[in-house]
Amino acid sequence: MKQLFILAAFIISAVMICRPANAQFLKRIKNEVKTTAENHVVNDAGNVTDKAIDKTEDAAISSVQKKDDQGKQSAISTSAAPSPASTPPPPSGGITSYKNYDFVPGDKIIFESDLKDQKNAELPARLGILKGNAEVQSYRDKKILRMEKGGTVVIIPQMDTADYLPEQFTIAFDALIDGDNPNEFNTLAVNFFKPDKDNNYIAVNQGDYFFSLYEAELCHWGKTIDRQTLPETLEKSLLVPYTWHHYAIYVHKNVGKVYIDQYRVAASNMLPTGVTKMSINGSGHLGYFIKNIRIAGGGSDAYHKIMTEGKLITHGIHFAAGKSTILPESMGTINEVFDILKSHDELNLEIDGYTDSDGSDELNLKLSQQRADAVKAQLVSMGVNAVRLTAKGYGEAKPIAKNDTPVGKANNRRVEFVKD
Repeated sequence: MKQLFILAAFIISAVMICRPANAQFLKRIKNEVKTTAENHVVNDAGNVTDKAIDKTEDAAISSVQKKDDQGKQSAISTSAAPSPASTPPPPSGGITSYKNYDFVPGDKIIFESDLKDQKNAELPARLGILKGNAEVQSYRDKKILRMEKGGTVVIIPQMDTADYLPEQFTIAFDALIDGDNPNEFNTLAVNFFKPDKDNNYIAVNQGDYFFSLYEAELCHWGKTIDRQTLPETLEKSLLVPYTWHHYAIYVHKNVGKVYIDQYRVAASNMLPTGVTKMSINGSGHLGYFIKNIRIAGGGSDAYHKIMTEGKLITHGIHFAAGKSTILPESMGTINEVFDILKSHDELNLEIDGYTDSDGSDELNLKLSQQRADAVKAQLVSMGVNAVRLTAKGYGEAKPIAKNDTPVGKANNRRVEFVKD
């Protein structure tokens, strides 16, 4: 009996000793599951899988809204920034760092992606999906197109005409790599198409004409044999997780230039001519968020426009939504106007700001004046004498296109430089 008592006491003591360890072990598992759940929602927004861990996530994530299968869809809001709070900002990106930027978009906008009125988990209304899966999602309170990870996704503009790229055009968009390790095997590309003799559209040989960014460190453009390295500061910037970057392409006949942020990363004068369509391709382990896709045609000598037509209409000066803060990629157009003023001391300009018809007349008039003032202030800060410039806001007055389509609205949102 005494031996049984001793054995029982030993077992109870062992259990008591193990309880704290077990509690710590269970707590650690709980924390790891929670962390995994949070990371999974950030990195795989839009994909509610049937893995066991998702059952745990459902209890921890209130932003997931599930709907039944009777014609309804599931939507996940990713308005919270997924990048850690301690992540430093990219080493480039302010207006000052764009002082040598020379990308100027075309005169007339022919395609504009506008997702703000679409619901989460919907297919994009103006973008066709040739391959893979992509859908509209919310990210940091903005609507973006999410190209899923783990495969290849190809999207194309949905246009009314079969051939929409003229011989001179520009393409611009913003992209963010959906992952914590941006240089993991991943490729972002812009491809081009032209009709063959039977009027079938075929991709131009990739060795001749396409842009690709490979593992956030190398790029390819035109007939270059090998991938080109990127500037070191740009590469470091691309490796910062969950950071938007601005991509821009200029093409005129056989000449083409590619920009990422403020850097011109590639140029060629050996491009094949006759391309009429384009696509954006994302492939690899990680997916992409895409927004602000814009295609514009034309682009003539700015000084000639001012002198012969009395004004220069520009669509390359962009502002923060609802504000007069000039975005850095605007510096290509501003630099062009600055160079004209610097070379022609006799020239005075009125800077006219315009909006589309969204919002009230009063607010649009006020905003357009603030934006015209901001452009004037930027030119003055660069050395232009303030007496040579006046600024005036016209709001939604004097539209140059109908305000019933995204393209029309984009054309009406403009800054004009009028010979004074």
